[in-house]
Amino acid sequence: MAAEHDDVSSAIDPEYLGNPQPPAPLPMLSVSVSEVLRKQGTGQEELAQLVARGEIPLPPGLRDPGASRRMALRLLERAQKLGVARLRP
Repeated sequence: MAAEHDDVSSAIDPEYLGNPQPPAPLPMLSVSVSEVLRKQGTGQEELAQLVARGEIPLPPGLRDPGASRRMALRLLERAQKLGVARLRP
């Protein structure tokens, strides 16, 4: 059954084979930092349980309660630096 989906040739424009085009423009995201940080929970409770039981090891810097907040801020700052997000308070 997977063989039916292996051929992507219909998605390739032959005129661009030797003339690559820039990627399609993406809309700028406007993100409220306070709204993101207000969220509670992981959104992936089964994964959180595996981490809590030690079945998925985490680096020491990601084991404390504030790690999720720091990682969210780091992700948002990276998105802003890449020019794909505008951060709002």
